[in-house]
Amino acid sequence: MGIKKTATMMEVANRANVSIATVARVIHNNGYVSAQKRKLIQQAIEELGYVVPVKETVSVSRNLVGVLTPPDRENPFFSYLPHALGIEANKNGLYVMLRVQQATNQYLQDVVQDFISESVCGIVIVGFEDTLLLDEAKDLLLGCGVPVVFVERTARCYGLNRVLLDGGEGIYLATRHLIEQGHKHFLYIGQNSTNDVDKQRLKGYQNALAEIGIHDPPIVNPFESGTMQAGYDSIKIGLEQWPQTTAVVAWSDLYAVGAMQYCFDTGRRVPQDIAITGFDDIYAPAVVPPLTSVKMPLEEMAQAAIQMIVESRNQTLDFYSKTITLSPKLSVRKSSGM
Repeated sequence: MGIKKTATMMEVANRANVSIATVARVIHNNGYVSAQKRKLIQQAIEELGYVVPVKETVSVSRNLVGVLTPPDRENPFFSYLPHALGIEANKNGLYVMLRVQQATNQYLQDVVQDFISESVCGIVIVGFEDTLLLDEAKDLLLGCGVPVVFVERTARCYGLNRVLLDGGEGIYLATRHLIEQGHKHFLYIGQNSTNDVDKQRLKGYQNALAEIGIHDPPIVNPFESGTMQAGYDSIKIGLEQWPQTTAVVAWSDLYAVGAMQYCFDTGRRVPQDIAITGFDDIYAPAVVPPLTSVKMPLEEMAQAAIQMIVESRNQTLDFYSKTITLSPKLSVRKSSGM
């Protein structure tokens, strides 16, 4: 029987009964693998005739972290988080290489290969846009030889490092706050999306209102997502359908500010006529009136992501993927009638 020349890294992992990430560590000589597992992997490579392609060969890693973020100019989260990642990387003697590109399965292979060609020591993927991470993309990330961390939108990428924010809890806190202010007629301006982040936020709104006997509460999903104009158009639609509305829970500060602008244009007072809350708390204190908003712990998210990379580099035992979930806080200001 001839030597199998088309073996894959996954087949090597299956033969050695280890993860593909462990195989990658042996191939790239990057990180700790026990002597016993290393022997099994080398034996599987020889038995299967696996040959490392030239593009998988990695030089000694530099103190460089590749950061992929989508080209969203409207949402300040995608500007502020990479900045926070850069600051945290610097604290650990690392530097950030930023790639602005759609964070989707379609572009992931090219982005990762570009990062690896620059000998990065880790990769952070911010705001992954697809609902699910495809198996081939996951295999690529597990086999790239460096730790990979997904932040905030993680596409159910189990087996990879993840830094999550409990957005459902954040929207729940905002809705409960409005309930405690005495409101009974609500509107949620959300995202028409199937990803976990958006579904969790909607669930937080629904759960808070279910506690006071309000089921199937009003919801408007913008036609154009992620912009102030979407918030403006959405509250217009919502108030036409539910004119008794006195409280608006917005998916983001952008939607909230758009809703506030509509109220101003139509002679409605915030918060006297309509109370409004947002989500992000990046420039919420600067609007008029100051916006009550769910604060995203950007510095803590960045710290968690960079520490995962640092710990993986310094690991002296087999490395296991981690998931860290952070809880948000509600910053209460005048827009909700404090």
